[in-house]
Amino acid sequence: MRVETSGRLYRFAGALEGLLAAPDAEAFERAWQTAHVDRLAWEALGSARRADSEALEPALDQVDRRLLAMLERCRAFPDPHVITFRVPEVERWQHAAAAALVGARWGVAGLRTVIADTGAPLGRRYFLANWEMDKNVYSNGIFTVKLGPFLDSGRITDPSGLFGSRQWLWDTGAQCKVRVLGSITVVLIYGRDLRSGRNVFYGTVLR
Repeated sequence: MRVETSGRLYRFAGALEGLLAAPDAEAFERAWQTAHVDRLAWEALGSARRADSEALEPALDQVDRRLLAMLERCRAFPDPHVITFRVPEVERWQHAAAAALVGARWGVAGLRTVIADTGAPLGRRYFLANWEMDKNVYSNGIFTVKLGPFLDSGRITDPSGLFGSRQWLWDTGAQCKVRVLGSITVVLIYGRDLRSGRNVFYGTVLR
């Protein structure tokens, strides 16, 4: 099982290397479809999550580093399809890979120190609905600050039947968007998972 899972992880890492070499969004999407990256991702990460073995640490570390590089690469593409569909999927893979890596290094005790919900669902298919509202609260020509609430609802499924959420997932909270010189936007989000009652603080940068 360990050898098979390690092989899946290295194959996934190899597919990510091909995506990182894509010169533009069109080539990136073509490489994504050709390599069947989504299938490779969930087969590898699902096996790694079940395996819980420190022997997988080198392969998981390679996958995690390449996923982080791919997130940066995706966000550099000025392509709505990549930003809307590929970036969220890569983010889910990176979260799953990071959790599996921590589990391989420090076991469940370590895992519980870095993620709030060790039983968070995985899956290859999902539905997500998002509602948000922004209000301009400050602007001086250099900075523009927007505040507003949001509400998310979603469901995760998987053809294998091994993964997925058993119920609809809901979270709500508030977000602050700070746009600098009309180019870079820093987004700070505070949210509450209505399923588990846990809170989360998240930040990202958009171009």
